[in-house]
Parts: sequence; C-alpha cells; structure tokens
Amino acid sequence: MAPASVGAFLCPRIDAGQCGGLRPDSDEHAALLAGPDGLVDSWRALGHDDASGWTCPLKDGNWRIDFAFVTPDLKDRLRRMSVDQTAQGSDHQPIRIEIEL
Repeated sequence: MAPASVGAFLCPRIDAGQCGGLRPDSDEHAALLAGPDGLVDSWRALGHDDASGWTCPLKDGNWRIDFAFVTPDLKDRLRRMSVDQTAQGSDHQPIRIEIEL
C-alpha cells in the first residue's frame, strides 16, 4: 500500500447487506467516483470488468467487494492490478496493485 501522501488507499469495508462490503453496483461506490475530485477505481481504470475481479466467493455468486481506489492524479501511473483467486486462509481474496511512483 502506498503512503497516503501519494493519494492511494484501500477502501474500508462498508456494510452492504448480505455481501458485507462495498459492491461495484452500489450507490456508495458511485458516490466515491462522482465529481471532478472523485476517486478512481483502479480495477476498472486498467480495463478489467467487474465479473473478472471477484474477491469474495458467496453462495449467491462471486462479488468484487475489495477495491484499490486512487486519486485522479495517480490514474495514469497505474500499471497493473490483480486478484489472487487461488489464495486460501480468508473469505476474501488478496488484491495487488502496482503504481509507478
């Protein structure tokens, strides 16, 4: 995780009912991205779709509920992001993000 001074952070959990986290189709997710000073969803900015980046397997389907948001000034410095969907030991899959500093 990059220091807060460069404008990157991992989103805290937000209660969204059964999923237990922020869902990409939620009003809360849209609000974070809204406006000229809104944050950038790194996964989407790198051209990935929501279905391919699931981080939480659930009975009602796999959901992408773990995110790496960056400030707009870092968008062009995003290099790659991945989800380790084979990791074991948690109910969430780890995410990795690479930002050129």
